[in-house]
Amino acid sequence: MNAEEYYNLGRNKYDLMQHEEAIKIYSEAIELYPNYNIFYFERGFNYTYIGEYCKAIADYEKYMVPEKNVSNADYNHISGSVAGIAYIKYKQGLYDEALQLYKLAGEYNISDEIRRAIIYATGVCENEKMKYKLLSKLDNLTDEIQGHLKKFGKMVDKYETEMSDFNSQDNADLNCEEIGNRVLRLAPDYSIDYSLKTSAEILVNQM
Repeated sequence: MNAEEYYNLGRNKYDLMQHEEAIKIYSEAIELYPNYNIFYFERGFNYTYIGEYCKAIADYEKYMVPEKNVSNADYNHISGSVAGIAYIKYKQGLYDEALQLYKLAGEYNISDEIRRAIIYATGVCENEKMKYKLLSKLDNLTDEIQGHLKKFGKMVDKYETEMSDFNSQDNADLNCEEIGNRVLRLAPDYSIDYSLKTSAEILVNQM
């Protein structure tokens, strides 16, 4: 097969979602036609689809030819290579890096169709970045709440234990002041007001 036939066969496999087959075809084509950089781009595209990100980036970078005597079609593929790496960074959760690369991809002399695709991808990435930040804040808040609940639970356990001990003792000789002070001592972190002593006095009067 000539180079064009390899290209078309690989594209056909890509359209059928047969990415591993497409990779084999483009790898064979690269062996026969090493100067056809387009094969690196297409193979990188297929590597991206199957999650072989390191291999995809290596192929995208090989496609980025020197920018002299570059046609508009080449610019489209160069931009596509940069956008391909940006997509990988996005999938890895590296949103700032992805956005920088999408911005770079949009600076080339590219077709309107590719420019629209880059604008859309940038919007998706920005949305995910914002969502990630919100979820991170929520996770931190949840951890803080869990910490407070754990501390509160320990305080309640201590309070119930000491109140149980208190109730099991003979407290007839304690006056209202002493009862109030003991209650305050059991839960100091609650910032309980001195009015608890008044409640203790009512409790004693009901005995």
